[in-house]
Amino acid sequence: ESGLAWASGIILAMAAIWGVSEATKSAWFTPPVRLSLALVLGAIMLGASQWTRRDGINRPPGHPLISALLAGAAIVVLYATTWAAHGIYHFVDWPTAVAFLTLSTLALIGLSFLHGQALGVLAIALALLAPALASANLWPSWALTIYVALVSGGGFSLAILRRWSWVALVTIGGLYFWFFAAIATDD
Repeated sequence: ESGLAWASGIILAMAAIWGVSEATKSAWFTPPVRLSLALVLGAIMLGASQWTRRDGINRPPGHPLISALLAGAAIVVLYATTWAAHGIYHFVDWPTAVAFLTLSTLALIGLSFLHGQALGVLAIALALLAPALASANLWPSWALTIYVALVSGGGFSLAILRRWSWVALVTIGGLYFWFFAAIATDD
């Protein structure tokens, strides 16, 4: 049952990303309307997550995994929307995109305190991917280094504070990714 719920959460997030990408390809709406609709979808999913969480509290045992998956998928939609606003439509520059991605990450970390380790893992993974989504080649090297160091420090702090070993593993994996990326760009 738990595996099926995880699969459905991943499918929900991928469907939302597919919806945003299909909206960019179609000429049904203007780009600002497409992005606005994606933000509304993310907000609805986040609201549904909190509604199912509160409903589960009022009528135990509830479905805490469903509310966690909805929250994670909602933040993934916000990430995809920010990436589309920056990478596809060029409505926002990279510092603004980084700010929106960082706010989404902080929201996801806050939600992980309510919903558990899986959202903490997703938060750190998405935070470490944010520079790549926001045109890592535009970042000054010092800014990228500081950002990765802060996210890594936050990831390790979250892992220690909540005793979440998977968050620590994802943080280490992200550090290796940026380490190898730095080596590749120096060559």
